[in-house]
Amino acid sequence: MSEPSRAPPKFVSDLAGWYSMTMLALGSRTGLLDTISEGSGTAEEIGARAGVDPRNCLEWLRALTAAGHVTAADGQFALSAETTMVLGPEFPVHARAIIDFASGTPAVMDEVAKAMHTGQGVGPGTYHRSYGEAVATINTPIYAAALVPEWIGGVAGLVETLTTGGQVADIACGNGAAAALIGTAFPRTHVIGYDLDPAVLSRGDCPAMSNSAWRTRGRCRTATGSTS
Repeated sequence: MSEPSRAPPKFVSDLAGWYSMTMLALGSRTGLLDTISEGSGTAEEIGARAGVDPRNCLEWLRALTAAGHVTAADGQFALSAETTMVLGPEFPVHARAIIDFASGTPAVMDEVAKAMHTGQGVGPGTYHRSYGEAVATINTPIYAAALVPEWIGGVAGLVETLTTGGQVADIACGNGAAAALIGTAFPRTHVIGYDLDPAVLSRGDCPAMSNSAWRTRGRCRTATGSTS
């Protein structure tokens, strides 16, 4: 007869993860996460560098130590090697943006719950007010790493078509990172990015498109690849 599982109930593990994400989000908002990412220190030192009350900084550090994101030894606190890697530029998704996304979710919960009853949906502007650039930023690193060489490169004949001059529609283009990569890699291809979010359409420029030319046409933002 096998022994019963000693793993905690799923609810308990989910609760621990929620506590951990909440503390990471608090660190993002207060500057503590940036500060400890820059270097270790005592609670007083980290708090002073972040402009945070040392007592509250200590409680935040203890919470993240319990969660496994921070290590503590002889009064010195440091971001764990694993979390440092996850928050760094080599991780395949933008972990900081995920933290901001989780932090912004409670602000839209009432409207989402209402939409569940009415079936009318939630306007994209609502999400942008709560999430800012977080949603669009989450996948930017994986786009940079895989969009052109793996995803496009893995489709027979697609590289040749785009190289000679094709047309691409980026639906829900967000921050334009994917469109920028395609426009830069294939300067003869015309890339059109569509997005219903008023915050996206109202922008006169797009930082992710620094190597492409943008022009706005109603609900259509157009990018033409350029190597200049």
